[in-house]
Amino acid sequence: MERVWIGQHNDGENHRTPPKFRHSLWNVYQLVLNDVPKTNNAVEGWHRGLMSQFNSQHPDIWKCINGLKNEQAGAALKREHHLAGILPAAKRKKYLNVHNNVQRIVREYTDDTILWDYLLRISYQIHK
Repeated sequence: MERVWIGQHNDGENHRTPPKFRHSLWNVYQLVLNDVPKTNNAVEGWHRGLMSQFNSQHPDIWKCINGLKNEQAGAALKREHHLAGILPAAKRKKYLNVHNNVQRIVREYTDDTILWDYLLRISYQIHK
């Protein structure tokens, strides 16, 4: 974990080797501040729904066309609901609370914050 995500300590030196994956690649700090989704779960859900339209792992052209027509009809219905002011289902309260708490903790972070305390506070929220 240390070598891949954080960077390993060099023996006897005060710096770390670069991690396998840059921090900017997986760090979601700025996303939390900007209230942007931190995962691609919405895309994964859409893809799963689209694939269920085809009723097959390898649909023929007609199943594909019919599945895309059904997807278009669903998208048109969502658009109509949006224009009519019908809101999508709200997030479950549990997840909304976790989201709000993590956002508050991230906004309270300053250069004077003890990093270990900050990480503990975040981890407590994630593992609720």
